Amino acid sequence: MRNAILGGDSIDMESKVWLYMDIFGEDPWNEGYICPETNMLYPLSSGQESCTCCNPSVKTNLFYDRETLQSLFSTLEKKVWYQEQIAMWPDQKPIWFIWWWRSDIYSINTEKLWLSDPQLSELLASIKKKDPSFDLNDFYYFAEIGVEYASRWADIAGMLYRAQIEAITSQGNGNILVRTTKKTQKPYEWFLRMWYSSVFDYNDQQDRVILIKKYAVWNNDNE
Repeated sequence: MRNAILGGDSIDMESKVWLYMDIFGEDPWNEGYICPETNMLYPLSSGQESCTCCNPSVKTNLFYDRETLQSLFSTLEKKVWYQEQIAMWPDQKPIWFIWWWRSDIYSINTEKLWLSDPQLSELLASIKKKDPSFDLNDFYYFAEIGVEYASRWADIAGMLYRAQIEAITSQGNGNILVRTTKKTQKPYEWFLRMWYSSVFDYNDQQDRVILIKKYAVWNNDNE
């Protein structure tokens, strides 16, 4: 892990697309292939070309479309509030990424949370109760974190995540909000281990949940 290199600007679009597909195409998300009839998911490494619970003639599709991902990344890179961090091995193989953007609660709700007015009011009340000092007008939205499947060992995500936390807190802002899912327990439990607090449950089929964390002073944090 000590030999990993923090990068970001040197990774090309094609590598970024395949890194994203590799990360989310394996456990715990398994968003590699999808059956168009049953929505059954299969890991990317399975090479599953037909659905096991359908007629074998029903072919699966790649869960992520390359052109869609390329368009997404190109759009994000143009936004001034978007921050990206990539980690690579010395041979320049990308292994990990973390994406953030700085926002306020109303803008991020329009961009990412998609809560109705009553839900948003419930979220605001919950945050106020959990942490009255959490700044809803200036926080970082923790968009994505991922480690390539073959390199998931030695707490790579945790160590590089902490490095990124130090970077954003050095700018004088330690408010962080994240949306994840409890459907795949590993990501949710990872945030709980990082001392995040749950403040809103969507109660939907994806078991999505919103959590917050405030890093007032990094050196005094419990982590």
